[in-house]
Amino acid sequence: MNTVIIGVGSNIDAENNVSVAKRMLREKLNVLGESEFIRTKPVGSRKQRDFLNGSLLVKTRLGRKRLKVLLKGVEIALGRGAGEDRYGPRKMDLDILVWNGEIVDSDVYEREFLRRSVIELCPELEKTLEGDRVLPEKTEILEGITLRKFLSKDDVKNAVWRLAKQISGDYEGKTPVAVCVLKGARPFFEDLLAQVTVTVQRQFLRVSSYREATRPGRLELVRDIECEVNGRDVIIIEDIIDTSETAKFILRYMESKNPGSLRICALVDKRGKNPRGPEPDYVGFRVDEGFLVGYGMDYMERGRALEDIYLLQE
Repeated sequence: MNTVIIGVGSNIDAENNVSVAKRMLREKLNVLGESEFIRTKPVGSRKQRDFLNGSLLVKTRLGRKRLKVLLKGVEIALGRGAGEDRYGPRKMDLDILVWNGEIVDSDVYEREFLRRSVIELCPELEKTLEGDRVLPEKTEILEGITLRKFLSKDDVKNAVWRLAKQISGDYEGKTPVAVCVLKGARPFFEDLLAQVTVTVQRQFLRVSSYREATRPGRLELVRDIECEVNGRDVIIIEDIIDTSETAKFILRYMESKNPGSLRICALVDKRGKNPRGPEPDYVGFRVDEGFLVGYGMDYMERGRALEDIYLLQE
């Protein structure tokens, strides 16, 4: 039997959806207990309701993959759609936080309400989570995958400040449209625009590319911007440009909307020593190789919430 802590959250008809989710999980799993459910502020946006969050302690014979399928089924049954914004409102969010005593979701380190609920259900993990909760330079929190720290959060903050200063100077007296490429660029986008001194219109675009782990798949647009950009100044905000095809796809699509000017701002340019395709106009870091995790960049949807940026050790 596996002992698991499952995070439960909602901010759309929250009390009802949380109650229904708990009932559905009790029908499928042996629920041993639950933490206090509390109201928490949404991450990344002020224009939505507070979340109702808590955790369940369960026993199950299911393996992790089968349990994830079960949780996804509950989310879908409660109306959660595919491709939802990580920072947007949602009817139900179910995540495996702890598996047989091991913290397997990095958000537990980053979010106080998750930390509290985990300790409430599994007090022996308090020492693991005590202190400033800064992850060590080498850790194994992503399902046995080893990460090595590559860029500290201070490195990232300095780069964001530098880029914000450049953009503010280049667009003084203008109101550009900043297009965030979801999902990964959201933290960078929010931090960057918080320091840009000119007025910016925020828009969001999502291109599906990473189908499996570290290998890119077929590109397709799954979310479009919602404003007219004909004749306007547009800045595409990317977390990382690591294949010229992705950048080309986005650039071609935005060019088809006839903007007055079009530039790319990337936190990381990882096109390599012999780059092809469009070159970013604003770059935080240039990296030749390696798979990066943290600050919005993920490995199989894990690690986005890490404040530092890590290299995946294969």
